[in-house]
Order: sequence, then C-alpha cells, then structure tokens
Amino acid sequence: MKHLLIKTLAGSGLLLMGLTASAQYLPRQDYQGQTQFDQRQAQAPVFDHLRTDLDRVHANTMPFTPARDRVVRAQERVNECQRDIRNGTYDARTFDHTIASVQNVIDSNNLTYTNQQFLRHDIRALSRLETRLVG
Repeated sequence: MKHLLIKTLAGSGLLLMGLTASAQYLPRQDYQGQTQFDQRQAQAPVFDHLRTDLDRVHANTMPFTPARDRVVRAQERVNECQRDIRNGTYDARTFDHTIASVQNVIDSNNLTYTNQQFLRHDIRALSRLETRLVG
C-alpha cells in the first residue's frame, strides 16, 4: 500500500511539473531563411526543433507506459536519421521510419493541441529536408 501511494504521488508530481513546464514555451520561428541548401547546416534546425518537441512530449508522458515507449522510439529514430545524414549516408527507409514513428506519437499518444501541431510541423520540415537531400 505504501509503495502504491509513493508511486501515485511521484506520478502526480511529474505530471503536474510537466504541465506547468509546457505552458512556459513561447511560439517559435518557422524553419525559414535557408536560401542555398547546405546539407549539414540545413538539417540541424530541423532535428533540433523535432528533438525539443519530442523531449517536451516525453516530459509530459507518464513513465513506464506504451505512450512513453513510443516517444523514446521516435527519439531514437530521429537520432539515427540525423547520424546518417552527418555521415553522408542518406537512406530513404530511415527517413520513412523516422516520420512514421513521430506520426505514431501524434496518432497514439494523448497530446495537447500545441504539441500535436509542433510535431506535425516537424514532420513537414523533415519531409522538405528529405526532398532537398534527394534533389
């Protein structure tokens, strides 16, 4: 009984902290200002924004749940995708898996409207980046 009470209090505390922390984020600038495509420079803001948004969702998700696992999987895919680009090894399959994992977080997790919109925007930016890499 004591362990259940401790877990409940800890989970409630994390949830409360996450909700108040997400309220402090300001709207951010769009992914603009890139006139000439440089693979290494252009990919950094896309992945930074995506990673920031996934970190915020991660902080607002209860530990040890399938929702948290989906976020962690998406974070791993994002890291893998960025690592491949840095190494100069573009792989369409990696991009597809990354986009699908982020979309799975949007579809399956109980996200705020703002977090959903940020992640959707990140997916569009990732798709534009992929188009630039291919073209």
